[in-house]
Amino acid sequence: MTAEAAVILPFVLFVLLSMMYFTEALRIQRQIQDAAVQTSLHMSQYAYKGDLTQIYAYGKLKDYINKSNQDFSMIKGGAAGISCLLSDTLDDADRVDLVVSYTLRLPYNVIGLPGIPVVQRACTRGWTGYEPDICEKEEEQIVYVTEHGTVYHKTSDCSHIDLTVRSADYKDLSSLRNTEGQKFSACEKCGSRMVLKGRIFITNTGNCYHTTSGCSGLKRGVLAIPISQAEDYRPCSRCGG
Repeated sequence: MTAEAAVILPFVLFVLLSMMYFTEALRIQRQIQDAAVQTSLHMSQYAYKGDLTQIYAYGKLKDYINKSNQDFSMIKGGAAGISCLLSDTLDDADRVDLVVSYTLRLPYNVIGLPGIPVVQRACTRGWTGYEPDICEKEEEQIVYVTEHGTVYHKTSDCSHIDLTVRSADYKDLSSLRNTEGQKFSACEKCGSRMVLKGRIFITNTGNCYHTTSGCSGLKRGVLAIPISQAEDYRPCSRCGG
């Protein structure tokens, strides 16, 4: 064997051995990660019991690992060298945080380095049930207000906010009445304008006539709010009782 081959051959063997080592290490990590996810999902289903421990987590993890029928001799201590002691089986946020730790053997001796420590984790949300007094709390009543109004309405189809506009002949104004028998007076916003084609616009519940159908007095910008936010409004005389 030449001097060059004597130098290159060990290096080539070292590279091949390292590639095989890291390929095997990735396989083991994938198997353990799959087992950790399965264990975490299983524990999250029983989190409501509140008695899950690291020992229970390790037992379930080992069951899933054994089902894979894989060789874990690369781990120091084999499957028994895997630990779940860093796990939080149910934290303050109701999460199952499964932490798996172990040490991989090195394929060759390195001074001061006994192995490669590995930590993997799987975190899932634990199902802990619900509080009836919170989840079944009665919903707050919704009321309806207009943009510039001063009253709140308990129903969105109250006639004060759900206006039905109809046109009428201006020459019949003196005989027109609303549903309460009141006469119509000119609108403060559009009443001073010229009546076009002798037509005016009124509502069955209003007491003003309008010279244009586009008058803001005929429109209602309705907002739905919780009744607790209606402190500055008084109840509607029609639907607020």
